[in-house]
Amino acid sequence: MKLLLNYSGFSIITNIDKFKRKKYLLCMPQGGLNDQLSVIKKCYIYSRLHNRTLLINTTKSCYGVNLSDYIKFINTNDVEIICDLNIIKNIISCHDFSVYPHIDKNILGSMIVYDSGHGYKIQHSDISINSNLETIYKEDILIYCNCGSDNPRSILKIIQFNDNVKNEYNNRLHKIPKPYLAIHVRNTDYKCDYKKLYYDNEKRIQNEKNIYVATDDINALNFFKSKRKIYNFTTLRNKGTYKNLHYDPSILSNTRFIDTLCDLFILGSSHDILTISKGGYIRLAQELCYNKDIINFK
Repeated sequence: MKLLLNYSGFSIITNIDKFKRKKYLLCMPQGGLNDQLSVIKKCYIYSRLHNRTLLINTTKSCYGVNLSDYIKFINTNDVEIICDLNIIKNIISCHDFSVYPHIDKNILGSMIVYDSGHGYKIQHSDISINSNLETIYKEDILIYCNCGSDNPRSILKIIQFNDNVKNEYNNRLHKIPKPYLAIHVRNTDYKCDYKKLYYDNEKRIQNEKNIYVATDDINALNFFKSKRKIYNFTTLRNKGTYKNLHYDPSILSNTRFIDTLCDLFILGSSHDILTISKGGYIRLAQELCYNKDIINFK
């Protein structure tokens, strides 16, 4: 498997006037990695159907990163995708766009969102911003903020990763002798009996020459370390509680995002994954593992 080095991205916009007549979908994906990719996929489909430029702002997600620092979208000729917040702000500020829902366009690049339990809303307001993507809107800018749980496989095919992601992934992968079995344990927001996983598969785990453990739980990691030599490169806290690894504010945003991506790729690069974990992230990892042509990892 290989992670692409060369990619075609978007150049910095110098002629803002050409965007005056366009319509946009401002996508603000929430949740973990698989959730965010699923929301981006949904917004991509809507943008293609309704001839909108897709603007993706991930700086208000759990990772708090500017997506363009990590990935580029391949130009598919049917949807223009811009995921650099600096460019998005520049486009929005230069014209008097109408917005749905009806809010001041000047806050679009800076507003904080939260999950109200009945959809995502703007902080300190009751304005919902998860528009119905089954509806056609006349406004210039449509805002969609949500957490998804779909299979984002198709959107992965138009993503290429920047050098910093590629290099970190390759550096970590190089440290693991091949072949290796991957074990995935999600044990924060979703729980799993990782000790039972080990004892039910003890013979296999002990007979494997190389093991990589991807987990969000320091206790699970230490348990597997006590049983045999394993590989793991994720930054985890030694104590304290947090919703899950994606949301731990004590770890730098860049570290959390890179760790999440690299763990996904390392799981996908293994010869097999042993897990009883729940969630979209592990389902995506299994799909990458058993269909290694989805992403080109060199």
